[in-house]
This record gives sequence, structure tokens and C-alpha cells, in this order.
Amino acid sequence: MATSREPVGDGSGERQLRVDLAAAFRMAAELGWHEAVANHFSLAVSADGRRFLMNPRWRHFAHIRASELLRLDAGDPETMSRSDAPDASAWGYGGIADNDEEGRRLVAVLGDNRRAILGNHGVLVVAGTVAEAFDDLYYLERACQTLVLAYSTGQRLNVMPPELAERTARSWDDYKEAAFSHFAEMKRLLDAKDPSYAD
Repeated sequence: MATSREPVGDGSGERQLRVDLAAAFRMAAELGWHEAVANHFSLAVSADGRRFLMNPRWRHFAHIRASELLRLDAGDPETMSRSDAPDASAWGYGGIADNDEEGRRLVAVLGDNRRAILGNHGVLVVAGTVAEAFDDLYYLERACQTLVLAYSTGQRLNVMPPELAERTARSWDDYKEAAFSHFAEMKRLLDAKDPSYAD
């Protein structure tokens, strides 16, 4: 699950956000970051985060188009009664996260952090833009793959001291702009293969 906090005030801005979010879904499918039709991404389109875009219920990420994304309002009590209601696990946030209390708990756990690995659920990534959320998710997934590969060698791992790890993590702030280039390049790959995500 990746969530972006990228508010927008006009229709043209929302159109671009729809295209970017749809691209993120397609990229996630290309990279195998989906569980059949059970995942979701969301993207705030209001400054308070109460109005947001989300994928339609039970659609595979590989088929999502910008025009099909749902525009939802967190304050609308009728959302789950709509014929095109989102998946219940996407509306709330242990087990299947499908209630408001779990959503509040996850917000509290996340705190000021941008990434969380949720036991028995998956990952949660929050960022200011779709590009940053995608980049964070990409490198979190790569880090997990690298760690599993390292563990699979059976060798004793040489773990760096916490202060070095923290300093290294902070130094990535100097490369924040790379997230936007990374996302743009991934969109170019999508455009060459199947640009229908932008429809």
C-alpha cells in the first residue's frame, strides 16, 4: 500500500495525479508487487487528505487506467454502500484492516515515519508525491530482497553499527530529486510498452 499526500486544487492537476497513480499501479504490476486483486494505493487530492483517489475494488493493477480511479471522501458515510465501493480493507486500515480504529492505530504507529512494515499485512509507504512514494516502495522492496538473499547464504552477516546506518540513511536526503527522475524513466518504459494507463 502506498499513499501519497499530494493535494491538488484544480481539474488539470487532478488529471496528472490520476495519470501518475495509474502509472504507479502498472509499475507495481510489472514488478510483481501485487496480491492478485487485493492491494490498494491511494492519493490525497485535498490538502486535508480527506478526499483521495483509490483503485477500484478487485481490479488487477495491470489493468488500472487513470479514468477508472475512484474519487472518494473519507467523510462520506455512504462510500461503502456505493455500487463501486472500494475494497473494505482499503477503506479502514490486525487481520484484514477494515475498520476506522485500525486506520487510526496505523497512523499512530507510523508517526513521523514514511515507511512501515506491517506484521501480517504488508507495507505502508507515505510520501508527498506519487514519485516519492513509488521510489520509497521500490527501494524498500529491493532492501528486503537483498536481506533475504543475504540470509539465504547461511553466512554470518556483517551488520553496520546503528550510528553508521543512521548517517547513511540521512545522507539519502541529498538524493531526493532522483525519485522524480526514477519515476519519469519508469513512465517512459510504460509508455513504450502500453500507454493505456493514462486513458
